[in-house]
Amino acid sequence: MARSMYLLAVGSLLAPFLAAGEPIRAELLNSDDACLKSDGEDCSAELLQGQMRKHMGQDAGKESEGESLVGSAEEAFVPKIQTPYSVMPCKDSVLTTPKMSGDLYDKVIRTVMQALEGLPDTCTPTNCPQADVSGCIVRMAGHDFMDYRPDVGLGGSDACLDLKEPDNNGLARCVVNGDFGVSVYDMYKEFCDKISLADFIVMAAEGAMTFTRRIYLKEFPSRKEISFKDKFLYGRTTAIECDFSTHVLPNPEKSCSDVERVFLDNLGLTWTGAAALMGVHTLGRAKIENSGYDGWWSDAENSRRFNNDYFVSLVTKGWMPDQQVNGNVHKNQWLNSNSNYDVTEHGKQMMLDTDLCLLYSNGKRKYEELKSAETDCCAWTIPDNTPKALELYTKGEFCGESDNATMSVWKELPAGVDEADRVRLWEEFEERMGQKAGQVFSDMRGACCRGDRAAPDCGGVTHPTGRAAHDVLKFADDDSYWVTTFLQAWRISTSVRPGGEALKALEASDTSSTAEPLPPIGNETTAASNTSSTPEPSPPTGNETTVASDTTLTPEPSPPTGNETTAASNTSSTPVPVSPTGNETTAASHTAPSSPVPGGVATPHALMPCEGRVLKTHSMTSSLYDEVIGSVIVALESVPSDCGPSDCPQADVSGCILRMAGHDFMDYNP
Repeated sequence: MARSMYLLAVGSLLAPFLAAGEPIRAELLNSDDACLKSDGEDCSAELLQGQMRKHMGQDAGKESEGESLVGSAEEAFVPKIQTPYSVMPCKDSVLTTPKMSGDLYDKVIRTVMQALEGLPDTCTPTNCPQADVSGCIVRMAGHDFMDYRPDVGLGGSDACLDLKEPDNNGLARCVVNGDFGVSVYDMYKEFCDKISLADFIVMAAEGAMTFTRRIYLKEFPSRKEISFKDKFLYGRTTAIECDFSTHVLPNPEKSCSDVERVFLDNLGLTWTGAAALMGVHTLGRAKIENSGYDGWWSDAENSRRFNNDYFVSLVTKGWMPDQQVNGNVHKNQWLNSNSNYDVTEHGKQMMLDTDLCLLYSNGKRKYEELKSAETDCCAWTIPDNTPKALELYTKGEFCGESDNATMSVWKELPAGVDEADRVRLWEEFEERMGQKAGQVFSDMRGACCRGDRAAPDCGGVTHPTGRAAHDVLKFADDDSYWVTTFLQAWRISTSVRPGGEALKALEASDTSSTAEPLPPIGNETTAASNTSSTPEPSPPTGNETTVASDTTLTPEPSPPTGNETTAASNTSSTPVPVSPTGNETTAASHTAPSSPVPGGVATPHALMPCEGRVLKTHSMTSSLYDEVIGSVIVALESVPSDCGPSDCPQADVSGCILRMAGHDFMDYNP
């Protein structure tokens, strides 16, 4: 059937269905909340399809003058029932957001946050509603953009995925029925005539992450606030069909090879960005009825807090294989193997192969694929690799051990920079501490590996060889650095567009102070207060990047340094627009003043007009300094990195900047 005829048929069929949407949903809400087939596959999408067929068939029959059109339309429409667009009917819905203000963005975020705030905030080892619902919302957004196919120019954040595919089990229930009475559909109905579902799914995930971050900030108010609004771009078009999107998500059983395929090859991230993005696993959990895997990526309480605990868990707990989960030979994972770990007390804590391979591998000196189905090794590393993680995030606990006397010795055992250095440092350790280094090492292994002091190690222990080992260790040590890096990776992943379709920045005029602020959660502070001096370290200078005021976005490559990050608070009142090509470092220099320059001298001050600028800096914080450095770095990162005998853009631009500073101070005449 021609696409135009198909859409006409769908339209005629949807008209009576729109009025029937609520009865259909009501029947779903009264149905079995955990609709499963005998093989564990979620059947809630099929249940919804059946209900829709029944209602559409009855109503369409009354409205139609002939059966042939109704039959043809229904026959063409039924496969599309599997997509989010098809199960979330809305009269006058838009496929592409025509415009969006900052106020409208805030309203969506408030709607999501208020829905989550209405859930019980208690967490037990087996039940945590806020973790489950927020995790589902973010999972929906992730599964949406992970189907991006650059080879065919399809997919990405287009609100289109097959809800019947096993990889997406449980999402139909989350989207339509609602977990604990909260559904994406209920949130979206208020906005469906203004915002595309494709944009809304990204925004809903950002609302969920903002809400759960604020839960974390309630206990640790000095830590970094998270802000997605500064960098949000709208204009994603909702796709109503996406047959290509099946079987493209990363398969955990394939370990880091599938992480590379999806996150690096398809989405254009580096290993740093891929690892940062995997940190979303800090929210929610895996369920057998959904993915076939079972457990929290952390403890239940931290699974409703958007923080770096996913990475802290990777490095401060031991992990051993849990093969054939629930008797399924195709589902294998890793379980917390701390010697004092009690699943009843702590909840089932697990990691997938695609998680563990970021830090660990089978190789002692280079990466070798790590798969839980094929090994009995224990994955762990020593405290010296992440000293700040123990100090800031675990209250000094490592692999379940928290005794001060014991930990004072364990933390002193050095990793060294290489094998020769480690041997030398261990000899010094023995002289200084009066204990055998090998004995201490075995004691730590026993604590991390179910009491087995001789358990086989997964690759190198003092120097893990996972695909993103260096980044995971840094994220575990520094929550703020992870947040900054995650924001950039999230923006890249949710903004890749088929065919280079441009996205647009929020209307700047709608960010006035009259806009209603986001609802507070407890007594957490605003982003401005997160500059207090606490033990929480700030991201290393040069790793936080800013894109001050994007007006369009074409498919964005990952930064060449591998540390793609985003500053969470762009507070500059005069941001420099970024050129659509990303190759210019300044946008102000081409705007020469219309009046003659003073004395005929073309000074930088005269050539770089800025309303309200100051001639002398009155005060400066380290955060403001970091923002400036980050802005320069991101501008240079956007310049082509290729160098030839006659052309090297990054050399030319950076050299020009330094030349400018040098020529400025060299005119000093005492």
